[in-house]
Amino acid sequence: MEKQFSLGGRPIIEALPSLRVLSTHIPYSILPDSITSSDCRIVYIWRDPKDVIYSLLVALCSESL
Repeated sequence: MEKQFSLGGRPIIEALPSLRVLSTHIPYSILPDSITSSDCRIVYIWRDPKDVIYSLLVALCSESL
């Protein structure tokens, strides 16, 4: 993953100004060690599975109208 975000051997992220906010759909368990062991702040947001199922049912029912 770190190779995907590099430019000429230098990580692209280092070229961004500080106080940067990044979002990803990668689960915490498979983030690279360089991220999980650093002192950066990680905010993990997830939806209640019941809410996901309810939203799916509402979307499916509205399509059948």
